[in-house]
Amino acid sequence: GSNFVLRPVLNPGYDGYSTNLVDLSATFAPSAGGTQYGEKFVATNTPTVMANTFIGKSLNIYDGTSKANTLKGLSISLNDTGSGSKTLQGLLVDTSGTTNSSASVTTALFKAANSTTAFQVQNASGLSIFNVDSTNQRVGIGTTTPSAKLSVDQGSATTLGFYLAGYTNSSVPLFTISSSTPTATSTAFIIDADGKVGIGTTTPGGTFAVQGQVIAERLNTYSTTATSTIAAG
Repeated sequence: GSNFVLRPVLNPGYDGYSTNLVDLSATFAPSAGGTQYGEKFVATNTPTVMANTFIGKSLNIYDGTSKANTLKGLSISLNDTGSGSKTLQGLLVDTSGTTNSSASVTTALFKAANSTTAFQVQNASGLSIFNVDSTNQRVGIGTTTPSAKLSVDQGSATTLGFYLAGYTNSSVPLFTISSSTPTATSTAFIIDADGKVGIGTTTPGGTFAVQGQVIAERLNTYSTTATSTIAAG
């Protein structure tokens, strides 16, 4: 069997407030498979005269000491010592039960104050793999100090910094950089599905095509059989 903590259905009073939350402990030994909840909170919005805010679980940790403590708001530990193919999901936000077409479904992290390390994904050694800087609205991969909207730190001389794989028989470009305005978008750089590179053009006719003026100190060609035409004016 497994131990579960159940919370009853909450029917808020006329003022949108209720204190009828009672923890009930019970032991279940299900004979068939199904969904088992370690802790489940169900809220039913009965009043129609006012909007209510339902908080499934509110956790507040206060530390007024002068000690170098570590505060962990939520720690999830999944331990599978059995056998068989299993899926371990540390945190799952499921909104599939929403049938109201007018509902605004949002899964987001909100901070009371901005921070350069507002959200991080770390490895087992505590090294930041992914960092969100909400102060400057930047994202860093492999760095906690992103210098642009997206910064990627290669990390070492033997680690790929960026890799983009295309799709077989794709009809859309592999990579595009555009200069945009509120009313129009123009392509500045493109790698099409065939691997052709274009600057200032969305339809490069050769391996490398430039639409516009080219300023170069030197142009070297290595083919001994190709015929080239350069128009000058």
